[in-house]
Amino acid sequence: MEINGKRLDGVASEAAAQKLRGHVGTTVTVKVHTVDDFRSSYIREVNIPREVIKLSPISSAIIPHKLPDGHLSKTGCVKLATFSQTAALEMENTVHEVESQGVQSYILDLRNNPVEFQTASGQMIDLIITIEGEKDLSKYSLPLHRRIVQYKTAYYSFYLPVACALLMAGEDLDNHVTVQNVLIDMGIYFQVQDDYLDCFGEPEKIGKVNMDLKVCDRSGEA
Repeated sequence: MEINGKRLDGVASEAAAQKLRGHVGTTVTVKVHTVDDFRSSYIREVNIPREVIKLSPISSAIIPHKLPDGHLSKTGCVKLATFSQTAALEMENTVHEVESQGVQSYILDLRNNPVEFQTASGQMIDLIITIEGEKDLSKYSLPLHRRIVQYKTAYYSFYLPVACALLMAGEDLDNHVTVQNVLIDMGIYFQVQDDYLDCFGEPEKIGKVNMDLKVCDRSGEA
């Protein structure tokens, strides 16, 4: 309703959140609309002291389970919810902590993490269409190819490093949509070029043997 005497009618959520921020130790006064146990509504004024709030992008758990031979084993489940300035350090600390509890295997949970989800989606599309394409080449199309290389390569190879740098510099990624679009196009161009060289390039010149495109006729038919 109000923050420090200023109404929030028509104010965006991010702008409202910004009004709540301030120096540690100061107080912000908030008026909120409250409903009591008797379903009566009223306006309540709350004074909230400002403090540093740490939200960790990492969470972990130990999952005990029995192996086929009957022995007890431990699997460490580590979830990375999002990238942040402290994610790398917190991941390292979490792994050390989990290791100290004697885990034998890991599950890295990347669900709802946008870049990893997009990369996994691209790889899954690639795997599925490869199997179907062996039976029917008409399954391949330019829009489908773009989806594969965009999600499988462009996001994590080109956009992710720059996005991490922007976050480390304190930038809001929503203010750099053009940067994302340019990097995605660069990633798609790179993958197209890489596939072309993989198919038609000479191994002694490009430094690798054709692996990505399993069947390729240098006369121009793949």
